[in-house]
Amino acid sequence: MTKQRTDWQAHWLWAPGWNQRYRRYANTYAFFRLVVELPATPAGAVVRLTADARYRLWVNGEHVLRGPARGYQRSYPYDELDLAPWLREGSNVLGILAHCIGDNTFSSEFDTRPGVLLDGAAVMPNGLPVRLDTHPSTWTTWAAECYRQEVHRSSVQTGWQEDCDLRRWPVDWLRPDGATEWPRPVDLGPHPQPPWHQLEPRGIPLLTETERRPEPLTCYVAEAAEGWETVTDLSAPLVTEAYRLEAAAAKPEGEWWQVPPASGRAVAVLYDLGLTCLGHTELVVEAADGVVDLAYAERLLPNGFVATRPPEDTQPRHVDRFRLRPGEQKLAVFNPRGYRYLAVIVRGNQQPVRLGAPVLREVNYPAAQRGRLATGEERLDRVWEIGLATLRRNMTDAYTDCPWREQAQWWGDARVEFLINAYTLGDTALLARGIRQCAQSMLPNGLMYGVFPSKAAILPDYNFVWAETLWDHYWHTGSDALLRQWAEALRRNLAWFREHTDENGLLAPPDGTWLFLDWAPLYRGRYSTVYNLRYLQALATAAQIFNQVGDAASADACIGRGMLTALSLTQHVFDPETGLWHDGFDPAKGERLEQISAHAQALAILLGLEPQSHDYLCQEVLIPTMLQQRDDVVAPSPFFSAFVLEALMQRGYLDEVVEIIRHRWGAWLDQGHRTWPEEWDPSRQWNLSLCHAWSGAPTWLLSVILLGVRPVEAGWSRILLAPRPAGLTKVSGSVPAPQGEVQVEWTVHNNIWEVNATLPPGMEAVVDLGDGERRTATTGKHRWEVDLY
Repeated sequence: MTKQRTDWQAHWLWAPGWNQRYRRYANTYAFFRLVVELPATPAGAVVRLTADARYRLWVNGEHVLRGPARGYQRSYPYDELDLAPWLREGSNVLGILAHCIGDNTFSSEFDTRPGVLLDGAAVMPNGLPVRLDTHPSTWTTWAAECYRQEVHRSSVQTGWQEDCDLRRWPVDWLRPDGATEWPRPVDLGPHPQPPWHQLEPRGIPLLTETERRPEPLTCYVAEAAEGWETVTDLSAPLVTEAYRLEAAAAKPEGEWWQVPPASGRAVAVLYDLGLTCLGHTELVVEAADGVVDLAYAERLLPNGFVATRPPEDTQPRHVDRFRLRPGEQKLAVFNPRGYRYLAVIVRGNQQPVRLGAPVLREVNYPAAQRGRLATGEERLDRVWEIGLATLRRNMTDAYTDCPWREQAQWWGDARVEFLINAYTLGDTALLARGIRQCAQSMLPNGLMYGVFPSKAAILPDYNFVWAETLWDHYWHTGSDALLRQWAEALRRNLAWFREHTDENGLLAPPDGTWLFLDWAPLYRGRYSTVYNLRYLQALATAAQIFNQVGDAASADACIGRGMLTALSLTQHVFDPETGLWHDGFDPAKGERLEQISAHAQALAILLGLEPQSHDYLCQEVLIPTMLQQRDDVVAPSPFFSAFVLEALMQRGYLDEVVEIIRHRWGAWLDQGHRTWPEEWDPSRQWNLSLCHAWSGAPTWLLSVILLGVRPVEAGWSRILLAPRPAGLTKVSGSVPAPQGEVQVEWTVHNNIWEVNATLPPGMEAVVDLGDGERRTATTGKHRWEVDLY
């Protein structure tokens, strides 16, 4: 349970000058500053800080922090940090720049009004505190009119484009003697105030930033689009300019690019990060006048320029603008942008402009790498590494789907990401935070949103994922605290599905929701086999949860309902003659649909339904479909392939899983991908993500197969150690566990398989090396030899 603090002394503040009507808060910025005299260098200065929706904090001119983590306003997250390293004896300046999104996105909600809150004190060496709290009597503010409010959203999933007029930027606001004319802020009152009824700790570490410098590629020039100065959609000029490019008009001078006067042209310098990253872009510019746009993309047009959006599409529109002032200045993008390619476009300059080398301050979740895998085969090693690299770029304050298009916490994506994390990083805090936010999204009827914190979409099948991630957290930590905390919410959630099943125990897709299941063209009508099999999985998981928390009655109810649903599904969609599960049942015609999907077969295997057909399904359906040898079966996307491969592993087809990974993910390697795309053919649609962590399952699965490590008791106190050679001759690696890392190394020489393993303290292992002998091991180093003849 998250502990709520009640000792707040600060007031919520906002800047005067904004119309109080709801829409007038949309895309507004505000500066806040405090000048405070300290009689000595403080021994400590712990503050708690938040803003709705985002802030940047400076202390004495040095940038210190960005935040807060995403969250629901009714229980809003705050950050905690000791500011003592940045404070000094004498005059000190605390500065906050806050941004109110003022509208709903896929990662935030807006309700009523924005606000800023900082609570804490600098404690002097003698123990006396000097309060730093936001209060209208001590802080001053300015409604940041340097940011243009009337611009377009970057996308429906994210916030707004940024149009910053640096000629109006308060250059002295972080100096003690600066910004002396700023007024007092609007006092919204002491905490709590609506809509922030409660505040909670962020529950995860503060994010870190890593500096990345993209490589310059080339320079282009084009006739500037008509009306570029006044457009509200900053991407609109590029839509036309990108298709009439000419030779370079600027030249590099060391790290600088010299851009000549515009003369009605747009000059663009193109940069490449090498792979998609998420962060905040900064750029030093020397100029007398002009405008600089920053355009972000994951791919290039055939002519080599950034693909922001084609003319026929309206989004994403990932472009920001800076209107230059005379002199040297830093362009700093407030909100995080995801991209591989950056175009720096200069227009409207009457004098030459010098562009410094751009820097991306990449946002990172600070989880150290603890899991590793080396197979001796470059293809498999690269697949494993890219899966981790893709995950890293989708771990911030949440597990996100992609850095470029959405940055959204879709919970189906999050489960695959956690399983990759479990075998590479071993972090559980980010999963716990997402579980909490999913529960906070619950509607009065018991349904939860599929992406949060938002009101973007209800995905019934992602509700099932929530139960699975509850169990994942318990299984990987050994703590059932979250199971107990959210057991009642799980009952309410399952009650909604129980009320929407028919007399046969089958579900039909509810109105007003998005039955996702997968990007594949699955049957989603009444009755969908895949939907109902996913419901069966949720019931089975819920029964385990209720048994763990001592609620036998609820567990028995889940088991009973699952038996009814399984029986009904078998009767309606399973063909005993072919052993196949059809994709649905048409009640109007009283017959099974003809369509067959890999999804339904895999889920039936994972659930243990009709086991006599499982080997047939693996050999004749799943393996050839995954190897692209059958086109009469609906194939899974990279996302759902994780569960198809898991089904094959459950049946012992480990060599085949490795070969499928070589084939499907290896094809992406051959295409030059450095992070994993959202779909097998990302060229099918221009706005498909090229950095989608739901596609990284081989990183987790290869570790399971080749190192053979998986928990068989909650908390990893007891594990199964069952590596398999899979045609390789030398493998080494580690798997993180709460007790420490499990180290495995093996070689095959002259058909003798030598396996070495080291178990951390407090762990036991059941060892299965495929020779029929069952072994056990405890803490320490172990060595076995197996004759593979």
